[in-house]
Amino acid sequence: MPLKNRLPAMLYRLALLAAVTAGLYLTMFGHGEGFNALSLRYFTIQSNILVALALLYFLLSPENGRIRIIVRGSVLLSIIITGLVFHTLLVPQFGELFGGGIDLSGHLTHTIAPVGFLLDWLLFERKGLMQPADLPFWTLYPLLYWLFSIWQGAETGFYPYFFMDVSTLGYGGALLWLAALSAFFLIIGLLLLGIDRLLARPAGQR
Repeated sequence: MPLKNRLPAMLYRLALLAAVTAGLYLTMFGHGEGFNALSLRYFTIQSNILVALALLYFLLSPENGRIRIIVRGSVLLSIIITGLVFHTLLVPQFGELFGGGIDLSGHLTHTIAPVGFLLDWLLFERKGLMQPADLPFWTLYPLLYWLFSIWQGAETGFYPYFFMDVSTLGYGGALLWLAALSAFFLIIGLLLLGIDRLLARPAGQR
């Protein structure tokens, strides 16, 4: 990263880290009942924790190594999924829960974190470093989360999201949702690769 961009990037990341941390705190502790351990089972919380850890990593390690690029793509894909699934699937599906609008913690974890982390990449990261071979690493965490949630749901009866609920959908229905969302993940990943390659080209070649 050019030296002139380091201070704005650092200040931006500190502000975004504060917003993400506030969203996590409000979600896990903000209901007046102490720590809500159940919240840790949700992809939203886990992906926001990954954003916070990634921001700390970027603040402490400004160099663009391969591990950093893979971390960037993986966390970026996961948090974009968090925002899109929430706003396109969960809010419409459970409109009665959002009749009064989305609360502050919901916006911080489902809107500010995805948009903020995407802007951090667009504004401050060198482009052209992502590779198609990174895609399997990017999609590994969402798929492992799905498998673990299905297994845990079979053991406890608790499924974090309706499209994982084997007790309602059956394994066939849950697998159809998995296939659809996996295709969705792949499309988002390919879009990120395309944007990365496009923005890496000189302006006259676009």
